[in-house]
Amino acid sequence: MTTMLVHLVSALLLCCATADQTTMQYTYTSYVYLWGETKQTFRVSASVEVDEIGPARGPYEGTEAVLYLVHLYHINIEAIKDGKVVKNKPDVKKPQLDELYGKPFRFIQKKNLEIAEVQFQRSDIENTEAVNFKKGVLSAFQAHNDDQDEEDVEETDVLGRHTTHYRVTHFNHTKQIKKSYKTDDIKTFGNNDVNKDGVDVDVEEETTVDETNRITETKGVMKIRIKRNIAREKRYADENSPHTIYVMAKDVDIADNFDSDNTYDMKFNNETRRSSSRKRRMAELDTSKGEDSFITTSLIGDFSPENAKMHRYNKLLELVEEEGLTKILKRFYDTPTDGDILRHLREALNLENLLHSKPASSKDHGNTKPKNLEGATHVNLIDKVVKETKTKLSDCLSHWDLCKGIVNLYIVGGQAAGEKMIKVMLAMDISDTNLNEFLSLLTPMKNPSDALVNAVRKKYQDESSEVKTTLMFTLTALAGERSVSEELRAAITKSMLEKLSTINKDNCQADDSMFDVLEATGNLADPAIIDRMIQIGKDCMNKPALVMGTVHALAEICSDQRVVEYYTFLIENAVCDVKLTVIGSMRDKISSDIVEGRHGSWPREEYNSLDLRLKDIYNENSGDFHCIHDEIFNYFSDKPDNRGEGFLTSGGRSKRGLSHYSCSAWGPYGSRYTSIQSSSSFSSDNWKYPDNRHCLAHFRLGVSSANANLYAGAFAGINRKYCNWKIFARVYANANVLGKSFYIASAHFYQYKYGTLINLRAYLKIGYKTYVDYTSRIKTTLSQTWSRDWHWDIDIWGINIYVASLTLRVTIKPRVDFKVKINPCNSGCAVCATVTPKATLQISGGAAVSVLGLKGGLDVNVRLNYLVDGVGKIGVYSGVCVGLYHGHDPMTVFFSAWYQWWWGGRQTWSPNTLSWRVASASRKTIYWNCLAGWPWYRRPVFTIASRDQIQIT
Repeated sequence: MTTMLVHLVSALLLCCATADQTTMQYTYTSYVYLWGETKQTFRVSASVEVDEIGPARGPYEGTEAVLYLVHLYHINIEAIKDGKVVKNKPDVKKPQLDELYGKPFRFIQKKNLEIAEVQFQRSDIENTEAVNFKKGVLSAFQAHNDDQDEEDVEETDVLGRHTTHYRVTHFNHTKQIKKSYKTDDIKTFGNNDVNKDGVDVDVEEETTVDETNRITETKGVMKIRIKRNIAREKRYADENSPHTIYVMAKDVDIADNFDSDNTYDMKFNNETRRSSSRKRRMAELDTSKGEDSFITTSLIGDFSPENAKMHRYNKLLELVEEEGLTKILKRFYDTPTDGDILRHLREALNLENLLHSKPASSKDHGNTKPKNLEGATHVNLIDKVVKETKTKLSDCLSHWDLCKGIVNLYIVGGQAAGEKMIKVMLAMDISDTNLNEFLSLLTPMKNPSDALVNAVRKKYQDESSEVKTTLMFTLTALAGERSVSEELRAAITKSMLEKLSTINKDNCQADDSMFDVLEATGNLADPAIIDRMIQIGKDCMNKPALVMGTVHALAEICSDQRVVEYYTFLIENAVCDVKLTVIGSMRDKISSDIVEGRHGSWPREEYNSLDLRLKDIYNENSGDFHCIHDEIFNYFSDKPDNRGEGFLTSGGRSKRGLSHYSCSAWGPYGSRYTSIQSSSSFSSDNWKYPDNRHCLAHFRLGVSSANANLYAGAFAGINRKYCNWKIFARVYANANVLGKSFYIASAHFYQYKYGTLINLRAYLKIGYKTYVDYTSRIKTTLSQTWSRDWHWDIDIWGINIYVASLTLRVTIKPRVDFKVKINPCNSGCAVCATVTPKATLQISGGAAVSVLGLKGGLDVNVRLNYLVDGVGKIGVYSGVCVGLYHGHDPMTVFFSAWYQWWWGGRQTWSPNTLSWRVASASRKTIYWNCLAGWPWYRRPVFTIASRDQIQIT
């Protein structure tokens, strides 16, 4: 009976809706020009046949809107290099693209040529690449043909929603409709937030229609560029070019090599009468059910960050399988200090971990495997790694470098197999030094389970040594991950707040351990801490260090309105150091949102009452707020939408070159060195330890669109009368990559004696998470190296440029090597230390395009590094000496263009004009100076604690 009804409906459609209709035939050609000087080009062509089905029904009844059916035939894609088509290898059989991309689709077009709806078959809808390609072709049929010669229209196409500017020119029998739109006209990019602050778009199109309102030709060009902050770049060029340390003889702008253009032309060929077989096929499509029924969807192209990660993951798997996992590991076993051997393996494991993850609140948390990774025969890479390496854990006591590299694979890969081995490590009896380093690797782990967090929690509760502080930071950092259940996070938050219960308006005393608790509590990023932090801050305004601790703790959740109001209160009422800390925490939040790919919240996006107040403060430039004037400018510059600096009046910011050093005064130099320590700490050092030597330095290195700023400071000082001394070194780095600015890392060491108190602290901060590596409250001999490398994948943009899908993802890989060596000196009132922080920034990844099964890309690898070596010696009689040195290992910039048919091999070429290498620079002295010690007979030395005289003979 059902079959008879289908045939009856088909017959009615054949005799009525399609009786006298014709098929319009077009030729579509598109050239996708990619990657600047690499000159990679793809040519796409297809025959487009459009059938008019009849008047559109439903809400379009009586509007003269028409329903059309589209078939694509003779679909072809070619790679062009040096003006010539690259041929397939003879043994590679190219599939029929018509079979893969040729399923018909429908659209409804209004009388004014606006496309109201697009419909795809249910079986085609999940084929994102095919659907986006068809949407790209279909966008060439969209225009606006009203009576007005100039008009701005709200419009939707494959790129997104935007305001389109139309201009119509009339001829005898035709109209020429020109349309254009740019970045500022775009309301939303596709179905994602990735592109809001990453891409500049410029579209120009021209459509010709005849007297019957039929489109006879559409041609145009879409230009894609990385969004630039021209004012900021000019300011950097004016201030810094004579001082910047470039990685080659002259600067190069890597952003220029990510330019992409798409030109397209769709021409009307002819019109033919529809055959009876075609009419029958149209009728069958119209009445089809199940997987072949038509589904209405938006014309906006689909972009999936998960698919982008999956493409990168599969590419890395190919690289690992090509060499062989066993061979890669064997090379590492032979040279365990060479971390680069495992870099592809680490990145693949990290992506696999991310692709398996879901928030703990997900209802189906037990089934976390994405559809792409499902399958009975699939074995996770982490499982293979564990199987190959688990026997090596027995070497941890004797071969720590080898053990550390393997354990890092378990941490990066996570999941059940990786976590099982991490728990084995937690239970091992290893030295405090190695345990500290293991915990520093574990701290930034992604997607830990409740079981692993509880294992770290138990280790923390049972620990009694000074490693307990490091464990606290590791525990709170892991508990702050969204993969951890809300119940467990709440329990850990409660225990951390209990440690702060003694602080109130009558007791604002706090030592370093209390500051550690505040920092660690901030790792949780739990809104439950907000009210308590605000209460501590307002009760203890007379203790700026404590107030700054609460600001640090709230940095990751500062978009909460309660925190905004608290920050506003501090800007108005707190001392200068606190004001600077508030703005610094807002800048840290922007950085963390960029590297974590978060959109939609203040301070990265949007402007609120605090921004308006900071705007007034900056523009008024009054003395009460002079200390934060430059930092306000930097904060608004960090906002990636380019509107921030326009918020401020011009000319107020003090100009300064980036390259700078000074060893004559130990101070913040305006706000330049407030990232090293607060203004009050500089002052405190000078009066507590009046006999001192010190040096501060600031470098900028890299190339345009990929560079880093490095700040360093070293201090050694003594108060000989009371035998008080302090030695201090810190390095701080931030990066500017393809229009995005963010904080990378800091390494910090100090040891001081004041009265009877001796304190030593060394810690690292990577991204927005802080973790302590070593603390000691006794005089000690120490020789330890801490190394930490991590990476963030940052989506710069991911969009559909008509027939092509284009992505730009950058992997930022900071690494900090931090060496501390403390030796005994000749007298009891002395310390000799060498502190060597080395910061490395590697920028890799690049852009990729996908067109009809042909994928291409531009891989870029920028490796920057800088070594700052601080040496300090302090003694009552031996003198006070400080040295600051700098140098670098080899630095490189390397580009490689590639393309690959998914049915064939990968081809690569590397333009020689786009690669540079700079050899290492030997260590150079910035500063070395000593202050002579006392003669042995000079005078008695007193201690603050007892005022007992120590007789010197």
